[in-house]
Amino acid sequence: GFRAVFTVSQTALTPALPSPRLVPDLLTWKRGQQNYCFTDQVIYNGAVTRSPESMLSVALTRLEELVAMDTQNGTGDEIACVKFLAQSLAKFHPDRVRVETVKRSRGKPGSGYVLAVWGQPRILLNVHIDTVPAAAGWTTGPHTLRDAGDRVIGLGACDIKGAAACILAALEHVGPGNVAVLFSGDEEHGSEVMPEIIRRGHHTDAPMAIVCEPTGCKIGRQHRGIIAYGCEFTGRGGHSSLADVTEAPLFQAARLAAAVGEYGGRHRT
Repeated sequence: GFRAVFTVSQTALTPALPSPRLVPDLLTWKRGQQNYCFTDQVIYNGAVTRSPESMLSVALTRLEELVAMDTQNGTGDEIACVKFLAQSLAKFHPDRVRVETVKRSRGKPGSGYVLAVWGQPRILLNVHIDTVPAAAGWTTGPHTLRDAGDRVIGLGACDIKGAAACILAALEHVGPGNVAVLFSGDEEHGSEVMPEIIRRGHHTDAPMAIVCEPTGCKIGRQHRGIIAYGCEFTGRGGHSSLADVTEAPLFQAARLAAAVGEYGGRHRT
């Protein structure tokens, strides 16, 4: 399942409304047993101008469309999904939009991205549209969104097509402000698209970016990285009866692996 939180800025309001005010406290509602909330809902004359239930309905419809697209990394059609999202974003008349394809190595099918910009972006929203492969054990089709009462189930619904659906629903309900939206592929394995975006200079000067991931609506200010290195261990040989004077390289490697694990545990945040 997923929970969406949207913030509406005053710049997104209809100019004809005289001085609408923003309510900073949470507006919550339930669907089945699941709680949902929005922040900073726009109210005018005491009424919420946008129905949270209708926004949720739009988000679920968009999510159903996205889940139906097979974007399994390495086998799915990520380019078709990027083009679909480009058409969806075009409905909101971005000032600039760029749709690009990216060739991938290791014989994988191509991927791509779409970047849409409105005004002078104060924030960039990024969502990857590829998914992990569908594992065994699905009781229903992984590309058919299923309503399970308190959640919806489908491949990629949580990681992270749900966020893409929520962004589209927010654009439809409140309209774009000074924002940039980047939908990109090839995140789950290989990650060849994002470096290509940077290499081509297809980015914005937004001072802030939110990379959407299933964090339970919590903001994380760090990103997991990876480092790869090689080590060669040498020992001191000798007769098998003289274990006390020989030094096995295997044990040296094991001690290093244990030390690295302990170091990582102490510095994990």
